[in-house]
Amino acid sequence: MHELDDENTLAKVIASLKEQLGVQDIKKIAVGNEFYIFKTVYKSGPVIIKVPKDRVFSNVNDAHIDSRVLLDQEFALMRHVTESGI
Repeated sequence: MHELDDENTLAKVIASLKEQLGVQDIKKIAVGNEFYIFKTVYKSGPVIIKVPKDRVFSNVNDAHIDSRVLLDQEFALMRHVTESGI
């Protein structure tokens, strides 16, 4: 079981996101093996939020991978793609 599979914990995370972003509504739009995907509308338009189910992932393929490292890598890749006009 993942940390965010608990409905109470997930509700607290959603409430925290609403407060931090200053939005009224956040909808869960997808669930993967390692992340939840949410959508909200921010001042500048629609926003997708990717939230890891655990702080550290450990499975048969990956031993103790910090979810923040994965998100940082994905952000760097998205920045590169955007700056390259792709």
